Amino acid sequence: MNASRKLILAVAELHRRGFEKLRIEAGLSPSGCHWRYRLVTKDGQTKGPSGSLTNQLHMSWEDTPDSSPEQLADIITSKFPDLVDAAKGTDQAYKNWLSEIIEESTPDGLFIELWDSYDGPCKDVRLISCQSERRFPQAPL
Repeated sequence: MNASRKLILAVAELHRRGFEKLRIEAGLSPSGCHWRYRLVTKDGQTKGPSGSLTNQLHMSWEDTPDSSPEQLADIITSKFPDLVDAAKGTDQAYKNWLSEIIEESTPDGLFIELWDSYDGPCKDVRLISCQSERRFPQAPL
């Protein structure tokens, strides 16, 4: 499983653990070769890691290519305690939104909601690296 998909699943795991205010923002680089991410809280006040990933197998945070999404969730908890602490609480609408995207993009798909294009900002969320061509509304506020 690539690092991008693993990160999305780790966020879902943290939601199951009661940190539903954690969000993952995702997009593509202008070249379309790198999936970009940023972990933030619902209110946007607490920001966690951000970066750009290709098809590498790990994030270099103390995980390994064999780390599971659950193990990556443990690593996020230990490396970014302020972010995880600020993410405590419920946000059922976002949790459901992300769960639906994960299900639709199984087994290895990703989602993008932000990208640089000649058409301006996107109006919907698209799935990539999977069979589905379904589009989703932007994440609930």
